[in-house]
Amino acid sequence: MNKEQMIASANRAQQNEDSHSNSCGRTWHLGLFFDGVERNIEQDAIEHRLSNVARLFRAYPDSSSNTNNSCFDKFYFSGLGTPFKEELSAKLHAAMDVSIDKFIDEVKSIPKDAIEDSAKEVLSKSWYEILDNQFKKLCNPFEWKKVTTAAMGKIMTKVSIESTPWLRDSKIMSTMFLTGVDTRVSSAKTRFENFFKKINSNSALPIKNISISIFGFDLGATLARKFIDDLLKDICQKEVTKDVPVKYLYNKVPVDIIFAGFFDCSRHSPASSNNGLDYYVALLGTPGKSVSLFMGDKSIDQDTPLPSMVRNALHLVAAHERRPWRGIYSLGKGNWQEILLPGSSEDIGGGLLPDEQKPSAELCRVALHQMYRTAYMAGVPFPDYQTLPELSATVANYFYMNDTIEGRSAQYWAKRYQSIIGYQTLSTHAQNAHLDSYFNWLSQQYYLYCTELQRIDAEKADIMSTITLSTEDPELRKKIADNHLARETLKNNWGWLDDVKDQARWFINSVMTNPNETRMRVAPKIYIPAFRRAKKFLEYSVCAYQQKPMPASTDNAPEEIFTWLVHDIQKVDPASSISVDFLAIRSFEVPEAEEDEPEAESPAENSTPANA
Repeated sequence: MNKEQMIASANRAQQNEDSHSNSCGRTWHLGLFFDGVERNIEQDAIEHRLSNVARLFRAYPDSSSNTNNSCFDKFYFSGLGTPFKEELSAKLHAAMDVSIDKFIDEVKSIPKDAIEDSAKEVLSKSWYEILDNQFKKLCNPFEWKKVTTAAMGKIMTKVSIESTPWLRDSKIMSTMFLTGVDTRVSSAKTRFENFFKKINSNSALPIKNISISIFGFDLGATLARKFIDDLLKDICQKEVTKDVPVKYLYNKVPVDIIFAGFFDCSRHSPASSNNGLDYYVALLGTPGKSVSLFMGDKSIDQDTPLPSMVRNALHLVAAHERRPWRGIYSLGKGNWQEILLPGSSEDIGGGLLPDEQKPSAELCRVALHQMYRTAYMAGVPFPDYQTLPELSATVANYFYMNDTIEGRSAQYWAKRYQSIIGYQTLSTHAQNAHLDSYFNWLSQQYYLYCTELQRIDAEKADIMSTITLSTEDPELRKKIADNHLARETLKNNWGWLDDVKDQARWFINSVMTNPNETRMRVAPKIYIPAFRRAKKFLEYSVCAYQQKPMPASTDNAPEEIFTWLVHDIQKVDPASSISVDFLAIRSFEVPEAEEDEPEAESPAENSTPANA
């Protein structure tokens, strides 16, 4: 038995002891999976865009795994902005497994010796590291592919939206009105009650314990938390006994939420004001609380911390998410794990494709593996992680890493990055450390972009100097066309950095001409570091313009993590825009516990580096 199996067994034994389960009853294991915005298994399986929530859903056992002592069920809820159907897990399994057949065939077609040869390049190759797709060509600012954008639909009035699926689940309605929230949470509560009744009536042995595991991505994570609150307040009965921890019962059966796993939990929609000051300045001038001063607050009505009766929780937070409206909805001041991982929100929760602005889309596998292993050790009935390929080859296929960068997987580069940056526990200080590293790299890319643009323009000037009125040279016309294409491609891929430069210049001018600049005065921990990033970015811009050498790097993080893996979401999400707050860390709300909800000791603001 390995270490993870021992920890998992100990946690399950403790759960059985606490619930007084015995051979005269069964445990009902229930998994609930709330997907992220615009994520939907039936749609995503076809395009190979499955999120981490979908992959965990596939790994969780269903009723086919029932035993005399345990029975299993799982509910999947598609993300806001997509069609919502109460599909049976078997149907969703089929849709997912058919879509992955091509990948399975490709893996099987790799000769064993080829896999072994590839493994020799890796110091410690794990079972999930196929590493067959080797990026041989250096990725630079001038070779990245163009990004396609999706069209937006018409805005419709909010009339019977919740009962009209094609309105309720449309992208624009979900964005403007957060429709579909009540439908999904209500469905979860109804299915919980109906399935319990069905299982209890069909079982030879009564249900003696309800063991719940719950997962969610971005707004889906907030829906999961809303369900937990509603379950405990509206459905379960609270049992309070002196000198005994509070218990919750459903039909006199103990309810045990053994694990809650969230990928970059957020509760705001893109329709919230894009002015980052809304997120930091409350009416009394306190940072950290969301207050709408301009366009209006479009968020899920949920602002409570995670209940203390949840045994274990892990919140994996995107360290490089840049959309200011996508603030972090913290778990609260409890003793929870909230860990920063490299990447944008989609790099944590999944849903991107290879070459969708970055060559690899496998950074999200790092979060997937971490969530799976943590959940398994907490007692979630996933198959054993270390022997997953032997236990279920089909499920294992959803966890493979196929891309290799310099002979290493995304897992390696993420670990190396984290070992250098150090700060992993969510805090203002840690967020700033991660963003400083990203801006160091981004400033270098802007320098390269500017110098390449100068080269292209100089080349054009040389070409144009040879043109006369009588020139009819096909080769010359081709040179002109190629030059034009090179410039357009460069601007298309990297022109958005000009907007960053404009905002950096505006911010610096604003601060220099106004010593009492509101942002710097109200939220110094947020905007003083942002001011330093603005100055660094302009320093690289000036050096490029004056054709001086690139300034020396002030960061030791591996550039591979940003070049190949971390997505610059401005090139993926056409709805996002650049403001001054692109330079600042995003907000995170720390909800306060209610009077009867105890708070555990929270981690210190200035977290100790993980490698200290």
